[in-house]
Amino acid sequence: MSRYRQLTTHPELVEVYRVLGSVAKPKWAEFYKVYELLRQAAGGSDRDLSQRTGVSQAQIGRFTASANHQEISGDDARHATMRGTPGANTGLTVEEGSAVIDQLIQGLAR
Repeated sequence: MSRYRQLTTHPELVEVYRVLGSVAKPKWAEFYKVYELLRQAAGGSDRDLSQRTGVSQAQIGRFTASANHQEISGDDARHATMRGTPGANTGLTVEEGSAVIDQLIQGLAR
């Protein structure tokens, strides 16, 4: 589905595309804002988002851990310090995070 058509049939995506287009190369901060917008549009929880989009809660959890934790994403992480050590298979690259956001957008637009 084209982005224009998505916007006409899913107006909640207008803000999503505004955030993604606000910088030349979106990183974790922008992706996390988009995740929050999509989660709210889906009903408010990760469970709602997963059910609406078909993206597993485990994958959403990997996304949020990667966006937030400095041991995974270094200086690009949303937080400078977090307690605990992330699990061995937790981390996503920013490119993989982008792919998760794309899957969430496409799932919400269905």
